[in-house]
Amino acid sequence: MSHRRRRPAYTADICLRRARPLTAADAALAAAWAVRDLPVSPDLASALPALLERLIGDETVRGICVEEVGYDGGGSRPLGVGLSGFVGDACVSAFIAKPFPHLEVALLERARVPGAAPGLLDIDEIAEANARDGLTLCPLFWLHHSNKLADADSNALLHLGQQSFLRLHRGYRLKCILKEADARLAHAFLSGGFREVRRLPSGMPLCFAGATSKRERIVFMTTAEEISRALPGTAIGPLFATASPRCRFTRKQQKVLGAAANNMTDREIAASLGTNANAVAQHWRKIYLRVEQALPFLLHDLSAGTGTRGSEKRRRVVAYVDQHPEELRPFAGGTKRTARRR
Repeated sequence: MSHRRRRPAYTADICLRRARPLTAADAALAAAWAVRDLPVSPDLASALPALLERLIGDETVRGICVEEVGYDGGGSRPLGVGLSGFVGDACVSAFIAKPFPHLEVALLERARVPGAAPGLLDIDEIAEANARDGLTLCPLFWLHHSNKLADADSNALLHLGQQSFLRLHRGYRLKCILKEADARLAHAFLSGGFREVRRLPSGMPLCFAGATSKRERIVFMTTAEEISRALPGTAIGPLFATASPRCRFTRKQQKVLGAAANNMTDREIAASLGTNANAVAQHWRKIYLRVEQALPFLLHDLSAGTGTRGSEKRRRVVAYVDQHPEELRPFAGGTKRTARRR
């Protein structure tokens, strides 16, 4: 009598949840959920899909999309999206002096009409601050496919979103994180390492749209100095561990490495960059050259050949940048500057 286990039959009900970087193609979905859940003006609501597409595309904002893969016979569906940006010292000082509800919407309004007030930093400004005094990170929003905060699935999604948020923002030279949020989330922020700066009562006027807030809001903040004095183990503590990049990759090279770290093939990388496989191969050659110059010990026992040695070189470099995310962050002096489009 055979005692072999029977292999379980495949069913279409098996799904996998994964988090991936938000792309410009996700802008319409993020905009639709933001309009559903946030007090946006009619003008911002109509402009938001194109605005988010631009802000994601030019790297003014970064984000994640949590999706379910294997849904409905092999497809995928988005379950949550998160978006964040960086703000300058003038914006932080003005907000702390006179805080108001829904900072995230105000920052999007300012990005829609640049120059009205200090707002989100563009990619060049991020690179400058990251190479010098440091950055203030401002998480904008985390939105679910269901707008019910106490939905049975919300905690699991939020946990995956938080882990992805930490991975997305490691490696920057952070000096501060500023977040204004619903008071019902106070425990999550306080236990994660934030301190409460000020409470904003319900009914407080918004600085846009001629409306008032529906719920009590809280301004949360934490700084590098505060984290350094705290006991180790806070959730956001790793975000303040900083180091200067040694390889100083260009932005194109950083994008190739970031995509490879997300398990994309060269063909997929080429498609995402709007180029071809030969161009991606040329990027890899230049990446290896920079690594050999800056970190000669990393590839010293491998030749410049292809095949298995080439695969091993790729594996080592991707493993290195995964452990040293500062190599993938904009850094003035080491990355190719882009034309300003704000």
